[in-house]
Amino acid sequence: MLSKPSIIQFFKQRGIYFLIFGCLLILHSIDIARYSIWFDECFSIFNAQRPWMEIIGVSKWDINPPVYNEVLGLWEKLGGISAFNVRFLSAIFMSAVGVLMFHTIRKHFNSYQAWIALILFACSNILHYYAQEARVYALVLFLCQLSLIVLIRQINNPFKPIWIILQGLIIYLLFMSHYITIFFPMLCFISLLILWRKKMLFSYMLSGLLMLAILALTWFKRIKDIIVEGQRASWLGPPKISDLKQFYLNYYNGIFMGVFAVLITIIFIVILIKKRKTLFVNLSVPARFILLLSTLAALFMIPVAYLLSAKSPM
Repeated sequence: MLSKPSIIQFFKQRGIYFLIFGCLLILHSIDIARYSIWFDECFSIFNAQRPWMEIIGVSKWDINPPVYNEVLGLWEKLGGISAFNVRFLSAIFMSAVGVLMFHTIRKHFNSYQAWIALILFACSNILHYYAQEARVYALVLFLCQLSLIVLIRQINNPFKPIWIILQGLIIYLLFMSHYITIFFPMLCFISLLILWRKKMLFSYMLSGLLMLAILALTWFKRIKDIIVEGQRASWLGPPKISDLKQFYLNYYNGIFMGVFAVLITIIFIVILIKKRKTLFVNLSVPARFILLLSTLAALFMIPVAYLLSAKSPM
């Protein structure tokens, strides 16, 4: 049992995380049930009421994998089926993402940068939208953040079995939540390759092999079917550059923040090129990895996804 001084010390050290989580949860809960449930949410809510094996059966013909619907099904049993309750689960996941992100940046960079990141996170229109939607995306971000935290542990202890196994299971859950998330472990691997940490690369490859082994045993046929379906699919009208531009503007809440984000990115790249020999000297290996991963994701994730989608809607 914790003594009174121990409890006070605990809240002094960790209380800020509870406060951040509470504030984000309140923010994401405001007017959460204002709008009616829409089509994709209806499908998730209805599908989640099935038994687990039936949910998996539906995912063998539906484009969405089963993990989110299984989690939502458990949540519905706890709190019932209402617009508030089914969306509140996403608000919880998104609020947890903010806390984990704040902790990671604070630990490996500094508090000032952590607060800036948290403010940007809280002000993001698109993140707030997905925090109030009964769909998979908040869970995906939560699993990505967990994967990053475990990967940092792997960097420090590359051959500790618990981190290798846990990373493999998280990547599996991530992929079985949304297929597009395969880009995240690919980006992590590329970042490690650029940093050239051979032990860490080997450790992450072991986690990847574990994930692939589980997939081969449980979901190989469905993955094959999706690839075939994607080759047969086509757009009624192919994506245009204007669609990509509009997405960026929506993501950054309009033209002002969009231009600001582009300018910040250009400035960062210039600094990175000019000070590439000294920029990383005072940073730990996990901090270098986070900075590199974030840069690659910001620059290439959306354009690559856009180019792939231009070839196939799947």
